[in-house]
Amino acid sequence: MLELVPRPAHITTEVQPGEVLVGVKAPALNSVDGKRRIEKFKATDSELPHRPGYDVDGVVVKGGSDMTKFKEGDEVYAKAEAALNQPQQYGSLERYTAMPEELLAIKPKYLRFAEAASLPLAIETAHEAFESANLKEGQTALVTGGAGGVGNTQQHHSQLRQYAAPSNITA
Repeated sequence: MLELVPRPAHITTEVQPGEVLVGVKAPALNSVDGKRRIEKFKATDSELPHRPGYDVDGVVVKGGSDMTKFKEGDEVYAKAEAALNQPQQYGSLERYTAMPEELLAIKPKYLRFAEAASLPLAIETAHEAFESANLKEGQTALVTGGAGGVGNTQQHHSQLRQYAAPSNITA
């Protein structure tokens, strides 16, 4: 069932020290966005209305007085929240979003904005899966759903970390 939820009355255009203002080109929606909306994380989440959305990319509009990694006009992508278990302070479903500089990375030139926006949560999920499995170099990795965002990322991640030779990755 769809429900209208009031949005915050402001548009973010100011930045604090340590933050970067991004002109959003392509936000992405993930399952975690839907789970947040139906209050699966109610105990640790922000009250509505809040700034929804995680994965985002766009162009640096301006930075805080101490911005060092980026310059205006840089194409960047990010997961707009540092952790799920804290109230959501930043969001991607806006025209502009300000977020900490350390959450951003330069968008690879060979990716379109919509493609880059789909990567941050998939990359994090793939990385966390291998970290929690405590795999050692040379061990075989079973990657289920290898054609999806997380599975595809896991295949590349396992090759980079030399968990398994490419022929040992099952997708």
